[in-house]
Amino acid sequence: MIRYGLYSSSLVFRHFDGGDLSVVFDPRSGDTHLLDAVSFETCQVLVSGPATVDQIKRSMLVEFTAEDPAMICQAVDAAIERLRYSGLLGSVSN
Repeated sequence: MIRYGLYSSSLVFRHFDGGDLSVVFDPRSGDTHLLDAVSFETCQVLVSGPATVDQIKRSMLVEFTAEDPAMICQAVDAAIERLRYSGLLGSVSN
């Protein structure tokens, strides 16, 4: 089973109250990325260490109990792809 992790432990996250968007600064590259709520929460799960997609989804289902579970699972899949494409997330070996 593939586990995903953040590429750097030095990422700097900023979440703004009342908004659905957050930013993350990557000091390795100097890039700043705009994150939607699910991407931000996915990163927050991974701050504590690598996790499988199923573990991330379970965490999100606990966090967003009022939302549609199928929608959350699809949103997590999309967030993982966006984070991988941005260079913030990658697969890690067991």
